[in-house]
Amino acid sequence: MKKILSLLSVFVLILIMGAGCDTNPDDVGRATENSGFKKKDIAGVITSQAQDDIEVVDLNNASLSVGEFTATTGTIGTLNVTVAGEVSDYLTVNTSTQYNGDYALTVDGDAYISNTTTVQDLVVNGSSDFGVITVSSTVIAGACSTSSPNFTGLDTDTGFCIGTDEIAIITSSTANIFINNLGYMGIGTSNPQVPLHFVDGAGVVPTLFGGVQFLLQNNTDSYDNSRMNLLSGANGEGIFNFGDTNDSDIGGLSYNHATDSFGIRTNNVNNRITIASDGKVGIGTSTPMVKTHIYMTDVVDGLFLQNPNHETRLWLGEDGGPTGHIGELRWDNDINALKILTTNGVEYENTMVLRDGNVGIGTISPSTTLHLDGTLGYVPSTDTAITAAGGITITKAVQRVAGNGGAIDITADPQIADGADGQIVTIQGTNDTNTVKLDDGTGLSLNGGVSFTMGANDTISLMYDSGEDLWVEVYGRNDNS
Repeated sequence: MKKILSLLSVFVLILIMGAGCDTNPDDVGRATENSGFKKKDIAGVITSQAQDDIEVVDLNNASLSVGEFTATTGTIGTLNVTVAGEVSDYLTVNTSTQYNGDYALTVDGDAYISNTTTVQDLVVNGSSDFGVITVSSTVIAGACSTSSPNFTGLDTDTGFCIGTDEIAIITSSTANIFINNLGYMGIGTSNPQVPLHFVDGAGVVPTLFGGVQFLLQNNTDSYDNSRMNLLSGANGEGIFNFGDTNDSDIGGLSYNHATDSFGIRTNNVNNRITIASDGKVGIGTSTPMVKTHIYMTDVVDGLFLQNPNHETRLWLGEDGGPTGHIGELRWDNDINALKILTTNGVEYENTMVLRDGNVGIGTISPSTTLHLDGTLGYVPSTDTAITAAGGITITKAVQRVAGNGGAIDITADPQIADGADGQIVTIQGTNDTNTVKLDDGTGLSLNGGVSFTMGANDTISLMYDSGEDLWVEVYGRNDNS
């Protein structure tokens, strides 16, 4: 009877275990033949067969082993969840010693990831072909170190630094790029002053205008240069555009590599000002023909020089600037007059003045249309040989004449070639032997109809009347014979 009761007890126990696996899905510690878990008895003893599976072990400690089970190696990996209320709450993923088990993933109450044997937080480790990524456990408070990254590759002095206020990229223990807590990026500086700040030589940064977005700095000493290049195609253009919310390129600067010319764009019109390849400057034209070429189309266009406090001056000359050998145009604000001056080492004031519609030569207060304060002189012609048939052609205000080979009585008609209306000339004889005779009529109107023969130093003054087609005697004659 006792044997029968023992067999019935075993049979009931088997039924109870079978019913528990089928009806209680929360009982994750149980397993069936077809469940995919390795079988274990109720005491948690692992069966001896080896196979690829997932094994649930030690329910009291909530551990799960993953991998190939053998009698010598045990499971390769474990996932361990420690029950609350014991040492700490954490999740651990470990490898066995067969695969360098000193690397682990641990999340505990402090929420960090650690390596079990070093102070580094995260290590992704492979062969030298695949490299190593390391994140240091060092906490950076405030600004990053300028030489020590806390996220590195194979080379431990090259990597990233993540601090509470900034991010740095460090190469060869030198911080090259910084982003601070304002979002400013510094390249070559850990203290960017504007949103994008490049530093080659870190001298003093003066007070900047508000709104500066971009700064190139190289000012360690007074001879340092800052330079920025735009590289374009051989026949393309390098362009800086200036825009606003209404137009993205309403203004700009451009360099045309095909013509080697520089242009300035305003209000969507190109080449308002052009500097050509030969240095000529065009305003209103892209093809300047002289050193400064101003092309104008409006009635009010012009060149305006203004100085409200002093005289406005335009210097003209070869060299030496305002103190060299020059001419000068000057507007005198005090007397409202335009002065024309000449300089030849020493300034000669008031060569000519235009004031109130009058012209003054040698005076700044002309009282007549032409006011001459000084001497009046003309540059005479050289002695001109006159023939009877050829007559006289006027080339200077003072025309000097002598007969060609002897005394000449002019027969040409007119005796003197036509001039400009109102033109005045003085004719002077230069030889008492080779005289020149003028007769009334034939293009001449002489005083009293009297002919005039010119010897040495004899003179006669004439004015041309285009309406009468005549040279008319004025001022009288001077007969020194």
